[in-house]
Amino acid sequence: MAQFGQRRGPDREWPGNENGFTAPGRHAGLLFNRLLQPNADAAIDFHTGTRRFEVTAFNIASMDVPEIRAMVELYPVGQIFDNHTYPGVLDNAFVDAGIVRPTACLFGAFRLALLARAWDVGSALGGGAER
Repeated sequence: MAQFGQRRGPDREWPGNENGFTAPGRHAGLLFNRLLQPNADAAIDFHTGTRRFEVTAFNIASMDVPEIRAMVELYPVGQIFDNHTYPGVLDNAFVDAGIVRPTACLFGAFRLALLARAWDVGSALGGGAER
């Protein structure tokens, strides 16, 4: 049986605490403080979807941060969810540490783009509609 808090994954533990109570919190703290924060000036968090969740592509971004706004406006997705998301997620930990970070949520649109690219490649190789 897991101890209190042990079943919680690192997804809601960021930036973590190296000396924290839970293993996921300690792990997140070590990764963030010793690897991610010292080595990143910017980050893009790509979400590519899950089963049974089909939506159009959109970005999640803290639009009040000029550098994040500039990155998001260059990315070819028309919908922007202006949000700092919620406590404990990696997105917020990056922003709080001064690391520019938008989140690109591609979901079904991403899979459709991959299928379209595969179709184009297949057609170029003699496959595609002829088969």
